[in-house]
Amino acid sequence: MTPGPKALLQAAGPVPHDLQAGLNRVSGPPVIVNAPAEWRRIQEDAALGKPVTDGKTPVIISGARGFLRRLASWF
Repeated sequence: MTPGPKALLQAAGPVPHDLQAGLNRVSGPPVIVNAPAEWRRIQEDAALGKPVTDGKTPVIISGARGFLRRLASWF
């Protein structure tokens, strides 16, 4: 690691062990963006001349228990 990032990490201090739990309390449950649907939405907005911020971002329902979510729950 180069001196710059090392100094930044040292200045930031230790990361709390319950960081994810704290973030979930502040921001609610984790949100997973449905990437293929979001790509289509962005492409459609661009074709119509709309800003990328127009419309809702499609998400995957957090209760879904797909392979990647089951895998991630192990860590």
